[in-house]
Amino acid sequence: MAATLFALATATASTDPGPTVIVKLGGSAVTRKDKFETLNQAALTTTAKQIRASCGDGRVLLVHGCGSFGHFQAHEYGISKGTAWATFSWLGLARTRRSATKLNALVLDALLAEELPAVHLSPFPLWRKRAGKPTARTAKAGVQHVRELLRAGLMPVMHGDCVVDELDGCGILSGDALLEALCLALRPKLAVFLTDVPGVFSRPPSEQGAELIPEIHIGRNAARPKRPWSQQPMRLPTA
Repeated sequence: MAATLFALATATASTDPGPTVIVKLGGSAVTRKDKFETLNQAALTTTAKQIRASCGDGRVLLVHGCGSFGHFQAHEYGISKGTAWATFSWLGLARTRRSATKLNALVLDALLAEELPAVHLSPFPLWRKRAGKPTARTAKAGVQHVRELLRAGLMPVMHGDCVVDELDGCGILSGDALLEALCLALRPKLAVFLTDVPGVFSRPPSEQGAELIPEIHIGRNAARPKRPWSQQPMRLPTA
C-alpha cells in the first residue's frame, strides 16, 4: 500500500537554524500493523525515495511511528498505564524499546540507501512526560539536540518511544506528541504527514460513516474542519 502525503504550512517559520521540513511517517504506512514486527518494505523504500526527491537539499527532521513494532509489547506490559499497572515490568519496557528501535534501524537503512545523512535520535532517556505531555525542561533540551544535528548537516530520525513519566513512572511519548512539541519549538516551513489513508477523517476511516475532511482551518487556539465536508474523496499526491 502506498503512503499518502499531505502537508501543513506553519504560520511563521523560525529564523533559528532548524528544519525546513518535519516529516511524520505513520507507523501503519510502513508496517503491517496487524502482524507482529512486520515491515512493509516496498512502502518504506518508496517513501525514502520520495523524501530524497522532495527534501534532499533541505534541512529535514523525520519522526516515525512504530506500527507493528513496539505496540504489541507496549500493550502486553501496560507501558502507557504506568509502573503501577499489574502487568508492568521494566523488562517489558526494555523489550518495547528494543522493538521500536528495530524499526528505527530499518528506516535508517532505507534513508541511507538513498544517500541521506540520517542518524538515530531517540527520545529516551532525555525526554520525560508529566500529565500526558512532554515536560518543558526536557523538551527544551531535546530540541537543542535536534538543532545541533541539523546545524551539522545531519538528518535526525526520531520515533515514538517509552519515556519516564514524572507522575506515573513511565509512559509512551507518541510520534504525534513529539511532532507537536517539535513544531512549536522549531517552526518549520512545512509539516508533512505520510499515512496509509488519504487524509484526515471525521472518525476512524474503518468505521461506518467516516468522511474525509477536505480542509482544516487552523486558529490560534484550536483547529476546526471546514463544513460541509466534500462528498467526493480528495485527490492527494501519493508517495
